[in-house]
Amino acid sequence: MGTRPHSDFLYARPSFLSGLARLLDIFGTFDQYNRSRDGRIADARALYCDWHVVGWDLLDACELETTELKNRQKNQRPQQEPEQMALFK
Repeated sequence: MGTRPHSDFLYARPSFLSGLARLLDIFGTFDQYNRSRDGRIADARALYCDWHVVGWDLLDACELETTELKNRQKNQRPQQEPEQMALFK
């Protein structure tokens, strides 16, 4: 299906080493975030990424439901006509 999109555009993605370095970072100089020229551009990118992830989640839900429906139909036994009791023997 390709790579899954992420909705963390405005947040920094710290590594293990940067997490260790933050233990000693008293003044918060290691905090870096994804930057944009304008706040509106950053918001638009973040909103686009959020809706992109929502679209992927909806696609996954539809595919899962389709698969489950096919499995239910495949495993469902054909319904048999109930036998009628003979009135006269």
